[in-house]
Amino acid sequence: MSIYNSFSIPSAVTQNANAVLENVDCDPSVTVGDVVRVNSSGIAVKALADALANALVLGVVESKSEPELATVRLSGISAEGIFSGLADATQYFLSETTAGLITPTAPVLSGQVVVKIGQSYGTDRLLVQIGERVLRT
Repeated sequence: MSIYNSFSIPSAVTQNANAVLENVDCDPSVTVGDVVRVNSSGIAVKALADALANALVLGVVESKSEPELATVRLSGISAEGIFSGLADATQYFLSETTAGLITPTAPVLSGQVVVKIGQSYGTDRLLVQIGERVLRT
């Protein structure tokens, strides 16, 4: 079992092809489709590939039932309509410039962090497969 801040997630769940966490406390600025991490208060906030601490990705927000409550996909195929305009069969990474976003280009500058978020499945869905964090030197 691994401990991720305030979440206790069995390793079998994170290896499952279709893992989702419901009723995750989140910052009101988080929107559907954002890549999130958990801050020291146990709240999901937008992740950013500018430093190791900001790039500890929990998953992708699939829905929000309230402004401060989200469903987060840890792995598997995202629901339809969360994304649009993705290049089919392309790997996507956590953005180093805009918190919460994905990009088809991995960060390249020293101090930035490469985190694979997943691969597009068509133009509006993502196969979420969170990768290891790799710090650029």
